[in-house]
Amino acid sequence: MAPELRVKAPGRINIIGDHTDYNMGFVLPAAIDKYTYFACSRNHSDHISITSGNYNETLKLAPDIKEIASGGWQKYIEAITLILREKGYQFQGYNMLMGSDIPIGSGVSSSAALTCGVIFCINELFDLNISKTDIALMAQQAEIRIGLNCGLMDQYAVIQGKIDHCLFLDCQSLEFDMLPADFQECSIVLINSNISHDLAESEYNHRRQDVEKGISILQQKHPEIASPRDVSLNMLENAREILDEPGQRRISFVLEENERVLKTCEALKASNLALVGQLMNESHRGLSTKYEVSCPELDFLAGFAQSKTYVLGSRMMGGGFGGCTINLVKEGFEEQLIRESSVAYQSSLEKTATAFTVGLGEGIVQI
Repeated sequence: MAPELRVKAPGRINIIGDHTDYNMGFVLPAAIDKYTYFACSRNHSDHISITSGNYNETLKLAPDIKEIASGGWQKYIEAITLILREKGYQFQGYNMLMGSDIPIGSGVSSSAALTCGVIFCINELFDLNISKTDIALMAQQAEIRIGLNCGLMDQYAVIQGKIDHCLFLDCQSLEFDMLPADFQECSIVLINSNISHDLAESEYNHRRQDVEKGISILQQKHPEIASPRDVSLNMLENAREILDEPGQRRISFVLEENERVLKTCEALKASNLALVGQLMNESHRGLSTKYEVSCPELDFLAGFAQSKTYVLGSRMMGGGFGGCTINLVKEGFEEQLIRESSVAYQSSLEKTATAFTVGLGEGIVQI
């Protein structure tokens, strides 16, 4: 029997602006042309059955689910189900089959594609009238529920993405603009370090705590400060006596990264891809040395790419501690970068990199 509903939800890249979303800053993500696919139907019972084609596993949920009891991809489904029930949404049982060509653990937000996609499907199957904004917010809450205190960048890119556009998002007001992204004779190549990262168990949450602690200290002198957006570099410099060194560096990075996002938007509008690449390189240095969310493997891959004349810019992307670098590469040199990076990575670190080229795709949609 044919499914009632088919949906695809994209992964995302982020041109620039990492770790600024939960700091009420600016980000510049885009949906990509790699997707998680869902096929689902109501089953006229109270039970939920979801099968992952990638893992060849099935999760079965009773209607009275009370807690998150699973790990892996299943914990996201349980978190979503709990959140929807807690918010009073009424829906019955359904069967779902899902599969994905989004590389897992590579920093292109397969988890946001999963959470947004499942909520979108439930919304459509049972006519719940959940807005796109609320789908994004509940998908974020699901990630937080399982231990990752993330921002809204990934979910907004998945929900609002548009072909050949980046999404300039103000994470404080949640206002956004779709920015045409003409990369001219360049391609976006992602090189996966194949260093797995479980951000909920990493230093990701600690970085957020460093910033929050720093802001609370700054508020002693400047009670008008509500978030890093209200801090100036001058304020930061004058607070060296009361602010610890990690807090100083973390907040400094956020302020500088926000400025880089704004400059990148203007550079894209002016078709100045050389400047876009330069800002990407600066972003990586800040993420590595100030926010300290890189790792030796990502530093190697970014540094190697930056040394090549056919690469305009390279930076780590996503939460960090593993995953991918994003590279702006002159058209025709994609395979050369992939080949040379892989050989150098194996030779220097005795590790295997994988790579793929992406285009800017559409946001979540029925198919």
